[in-house]
Amino acid sequence: MGSVYKVASWKEFFTTILLLLFDLDPTILNLFAESGQTNRITIGKGGSQKSKELINNIYVDTNLSVTSIINIVRQILEKYQIDENELDIYTKTKDYKE
Repeated sequence: MGSVYKVASWKEFFTTILLLLFDLDPTILNLFAESGQTNRITIGKGGSQKSKELINNIYVDTNLSVTSIINIVRQILEKYQIDENELDIYTKTKDYKE
């Protein structure tokens, strides 16, 4: 994707990357949600009570651990045929000053 995106939380990282992938090809994300491969991304309100609509009736459970978010992102990147090594994630501590 070649861009840098600043996010404040893993939840924001998750929804941001899903929206970027949806913009790249909505069909793949729709098929992933319909497949039931994970109940964390669904068509229509499903999965967790904390699911929120991402876009176009695709709902995402954002009440997940970092490990779960990373694993789901890996699965989706595979569907998009994007090598996970193309995604770099940088973190910093709260006391970090630029």
